[in-house]
This record gives sequence, C-alpha cells and structure tokens, in this order.
Amino acid sequence: MPRKPLTKVDAADLLRLENPSKSEQALAIYVDLFFEYHQAQGLIDRIGPITADPVSKRPIANPCVRLRDAAAKKMDQHRTLRVDALWQSAWRIERKG
Repeated sequence: MPRKPLTKVDAADLLRLENPSKSEQALAIYVDLFFEYHQAQGLIDRIGPITADPVSKRPIANPCVRLRDAAAKKMDQHRTLRVDALWQSAWRIERKG
C-alpha cells in the first residue's frame, strides 16, 4: 500500500519526535526550508540546471539552483536538529508537474 505524500504537518511531527526540546519556531523554519529545497530541486530535475531567458531566449542558469542552494545553506545553520528521519521520508514529497 503506497504511503501518503509528506506534508509540512507530517514533517514537523517527525522533527518534533526527534527534537522534543527544540522550539516550534525552529522546527517550522527548518520544515519551510526543507520544502523550499525540494520544490526547487524538483523544478531543476524537470527543467534542468540551464534554461532559456524568457525574453532573449538565450541560455541562462536556472534560478531555482540559486533558491535550492540558499535553502541548503540556511538548513545547514540548524545543525543541532536531528533531521535523519525527515530526510529519509523526503521521497514521499509529492512532485508537481
């Protein structure tokens, strides 16, 4: 039986189980960054790291790469969080498109 897609509520619950002493704010920030990272990566997977400028049609770096990398850098600032269970559930994130 397939498992349901991972939601932000599910992700926060996973983090809360592994990090009972952490604030809800810290968990919510990490969850938002986690989903931002995966949304950007999904678009990179679909479109590729190089795309066309909408006006000039010349090749440009996909702006989602910058968004993904910024989210990864911000997540790295939360090193005290235990996040393994969340990352092991990342495959459950529903891909759009």
